[in-house]
Amino acid sequence: MGSNKLPKVIESLRGTLTGAGAEMRFHTRVEQLLVELDASGGRRVIGVEVRDLAHPEQECSRVASDAVVFATGHSARDSLELAIRAGARAEAKGFAMGVRIEHPQSWVDQQQYNGLRSEHDLPAAFCELTTQVDGRGVYSFCMCPGGWIVPATTHVDRVVVNGMSLSRRDSPFASSGLVVQIEPGDWCGERANGNGLHELCGGAPGDPTEDPLFGVRVQEALEMRCAKAGGGRSRLPAQNAAAFVRGEGTGTLHETSYHSGSTPTELHELLPTGIAERLRQALIDFESKMPGYAGEHA
Repeated sequence: MGSNKLPKVIESLRGTLTGAGAEMRFHTRVEQLLVELDASGGRRVIGVEVRDLAHPEQECSRVASDAVVFATGHSARDSLELAIRAGARAEAKGFAMGVRIEHPQSWVDQQQYNGLRSEHDLPAAFCELTTQVDGRGVYSFCMCPGGWIVPATTHVDRVVVNGMSLSRRDSPFASSGLVVQIEPGDWCGERANGNGLHELCGGAPGDPTEDPLFGVRVQEALEMRCAKAGGGRSRLPAQNAAAFVRGEGTGTLHETSYHSGSTPTELHELLPTGIAERLRQALIDFESKMPGYAGEHA
């Protein structure tokens, strides 16, 4: 579809929802989930308490409802804490975390089309790779051919990135997320010592039920660590892919689509052991499948 067309699509969706009776409140934050005891002594939701951030000096208002759904996206993690404080049951959930890898689009085209793109007026080429390392999936996803790496953080002290392509897909760059599957057991017990996730935010729980949001804190801690390594102002820590595989220095950083800049960083020292080593092994495998994927130009 192209990220340039997405705003119009969202505007149309919003119009459809409001036409059906929905109310949109921008610059508004849920401060409290409201519950009360029912006749049997259990809890039931009766609404939320919200604050108008455009007028924070005003008192909170209430929105009554017998059902509340938190669709928090990737950054409203404080809403999870809010729900737990109100008595909601929580359980740890697996996720994927890693880096973004970028290649010249011309290289991807050559690999996929064998030099025939211009002759046959083909679109910017696409690729996805996957493997297994130590019982966990490692895979590329959210491939953005002819696109850009863009900031996606909502906090000034953290670094999060995403990819986007315009509908023409005519940027000279192609990028993908390259992530490691992480399950709750990876930050608990014996597996915790081998993965190093707990080193980001304190001791590891013995069992996922002890701290359902431990994985969330791991994410936040790594985002802050990356922001510090990048040097601020949304700069990214970055390393040449071939150098990362070798474990030797940062290598040569080439021109990138990311406009805020990057800082040479040895990612195997920045990332938790379990993530860094799985990424390294995956890149070795991907290089054998698609020569140049972990090359000097990546």
